[in-house]
Formats: sequence, structure tokens, C-alpha cells
Amino acid sequence: MGDVVVSVNQWDVSTGQGFMTCYRSTVRDLYGYAGLLAGTDRAVAEDIVRDTYMSLLARAQRGDVSVVGYGYLRRSVRHRWIDSWRAEGREQPRMAAADTAPATPKEALDDVPVRLLAELPVRARTVMVLRYVEDMPVTAIAEALGTTDRAVESVMSRALHRMRRESLTTGRWIREHFGPEVR
Repeated sequence: MGDVVVSVNQWDVSTGQGFMTCYRSTVRDLYGYAGLLAGTDRAVAEDIVRDTYMSLLARAQRGDVSVVGYGYLRRSVRHRWIDSWRAEGREQPRMAAADTAPATPKEALDDVPVRLLAELPVRARTVMVLRYVEDMPVTAIAEALGTTDRAVESVMSRALHRMRRESLTTGRWIREHFGPEVR
């Protein structure tokens, strides 16, 4: 039996032990990432992460995959988020979750930019995470969301302005991280 950790951020998931090593090594980070996407909707973040691991386990048991990297898991979370967002309808407001506890750990929400991001509407938060966390180009975001480049740029602009307006104390942070053209 080989090592369950193939290399840094890659795991052999063809065995139960390997799958559990992968799970234990990545679940916290994936949950945090899903939390960025889902904002305060903790149930959605949990569902996305659970579905990601269940799909990986099924694929590993069928023999479709034996070694996975962290990037694969993160992309799976991103794609599941986009799919769930599309399924709900782009313009339908999300129903308020019964449990409004933040999806990201409390200490992460103490970080002002993460808190501001969590307060954005679903579409704006999705665009911002894909652009500034995933570093995806605008055209790739537009394609993933089934919209135009101009629509993505408009959402980004409104989100940046809203984030800056929400907290004058973070204006310097936003300019440093998103560019001086943000006013």
C-alpha cells in the first residue's frame, strides 16, 4: 500500500484511509471557501462541501479517480456553488435561513473585508469571490455565470462601491487590494 499523501496538496483517495486523510486535510479550508461564496447561509456552505466530498468518494469507489489535489476540490466547490445559484434563479431573493450564523468561522468575520463580502447580495458576492479570490478573468466569470462581460464588470463596480461605502475605515484596504480607481 502506497502513501496516502502523494505530494503537497495531493492525496491518494483510492483507499478509505487516503480519502479520510484528504478530508481531514482539506475540509476546514473548503468550508471557509464555501462560506465566502455563501455568505451568511451556513446551510448552503455545508451542503456544497458535503456534496463535494460525497461526489469524490463515489468517483473514487468507481475507480474514476485515484489522486486528487486541493485545486480539484476547490473547483468542485466553486462549480457546485454556481450550479446552486443558477438553480435558484438569478433574480429570486434567497429565503432567509432559519440559522443565520455565519458560514465562515467567527474569527474570519471579524476581518472587515470578509464581513463586507459576506454582506453583499449573492450575485455580487459570487462575482467578487471568483474575481478576487479565484483570480478568474472577467470573461471566464461571465461564461461561468451565463452573462456578459459588461454585466460582470457592472456587478463588480457596484460591489466595490458598496463595500467602500459600508465602511469608511476599510476604504484604504479596498484601494490597496482592488486598485486606486475605486472611489
